[in-house]
Amino acid sequence: MAKHQYTKTITIFLALLAIVGILSYLFHHLNSRSTSGVPANETKSLFSFIGTPDWRQGPTNETSMALFSKARSDGTSACFTSAEFKNGIVDTTAEMADLQKNLDTTGGHTALLSVIPSVLHTNQGDKPYQLREHEIDSGNGSKDAMKGLAVGYVQLKDSYIKLSGHCETSDQLSLIAPALQSYKVEL
Repeated sequence: MAKHQYTKTITIFLALLAIVGILSYLFHHLNSRSTSGVPANETKSLFSFIGTPDWRQGPTNETSMALFSKARSDGTSACFTSAEFKNGIVDTTAEMADLQKNLDTTGGHTALLSVIPSVLHTNQGDKPYQLREHEIDSGNGSKDAMKGLAVGYVQLKDSYIKLSGHCETSDQLSLIAPALQSYKVEL
């Protein structure tokens, strides 16, 4: 009987040791996985900032990045830009209609000022897109709303990149194009 108890204890001990070994392997494997040398607890963004004068990188995650101008003498921003990765096919007409629909709730409107050919830098070459600059009237909404908007879309195969810029006034929109062209995407 004692030999049977001893064999049972050894079997349980070996089973537990095997389970601990498997869990240890899985824990180590999952925690050491990284993309391009980035530890698992850090995020690697699709976007990088290749630099442009008077702009600084802001919040960044796996699928988006923001840049802020340093236009004022105190270093605060008059404008900011963002790049966002989205799944699906973009319908630019529907996107602009949604913008107007949101402005309609406050009696506001948007006026197209210009369309500027632009490019988004990627590791697969430059991707052309149209940057649409708008003047925004927020209606009876916030007096502090940003009045300048630039927006463009780069369609990829089954996804797209939305690029946008916002300025306090539409006169400042000329600051946006160099910042938007300082994004690079790793596809």
